[in-house]
Amino acid sequence: MAPGIFNPILLRLWITGCALRHAGEDSQQPHGTE
Repeated sequence: MAPGIFNPILLRLWITGCALRHAGEDSQQPHGTE
């Protein structure tokens, strides 16, 4: 795999996952991200 391409994708997914998790906790709504 090319780290130059793969790393930014993982970083974006990680940031998005964290944002969704915090949003779900704040609104206290069930989410199927896990």
